[in-house]
Amino acid sequence: MEISEKLAHMEEWWETDTGNICKEKLSHDNFRDIAESCGINFRNGIHDLLDFKRKNDMPMLVVSAGVGELIKA
Repeated sequence: MEISEKLAHMEEWWETDTGNICKEKLSHDNFRDIAESCGINFRNGIHDLLDFKRKNDMPMLVVSAGVGELIKA
């Protein structure tokens, strides 16, 4: 698939997906509830990394294709 065609499909997916999420009118509480109930397990060592970050007052950037509110929750 040519890059231009691939980009068009990705943009269409992004707009459709984002539009569907917006139509649901989810609140911050909804995102918190989703995060708490989904049973996500962190990778080994993440708690050590977060403790080191906190102790050394270091900023952290999380890069993900997920919904930002879920990542925060």
